[in-house]
Amino acid sequence: MKPPAYKLRVIEFNKNERTRSHFDHHLSDAIILTQDQKILLQHRPAYKHNPPYLSAFGGHVENDETITEGLLRELKEELGAHITEKEVIKLHTLTENFTNHRDAVHVFFWHDRHGKITGCFEHNALRFESLENALKHPDIMDYVSYSLNICKRRRDIP
Repeated sequence: MKPPAYKLRVIEFNKNERTRSHFDHHLSDAIILTQDQKILLQHRPAYKHNPPYLSAFGGHVENDETITEGLLRELKEELGAHITEKEVIKLHTLTENFTNHRDAVHVFFWHDRHGKITGCFEHNALRFESLENALKHPDIMDYVSYSLNICKRRRDIP
């Protein structure tokens, strides 16, 4: 599945690379399937000039971290989940039109098979019964739609 070229670009980037590169920022996010088979996403309210949006959990990778280390730290901070690198699957790295392709977004899949999520400590967690319901959300970001469809094709999401 190819993303729309005018909105998203898939790029090559190794999950163990350090983030020093020509990108302004590196973000590491995860599409999450909960222990009870729900898709877990994060709804961020409108703030200043930004509209509300539905995104994956994760965030900025620090300069001294690998892409994966940044993801594991973000999931611990946002969901209280202590997980290992072996539990996440790298899906792809992409850039988005709204950042003029200056930020690299590294997207992973994580199935919380063992119920490691202890809460949501940032914004609002939304649980979706199906891929179709998640994709219908009016605030879903393009990279999340694309990544969810990749997960469906890979059969990570039922």
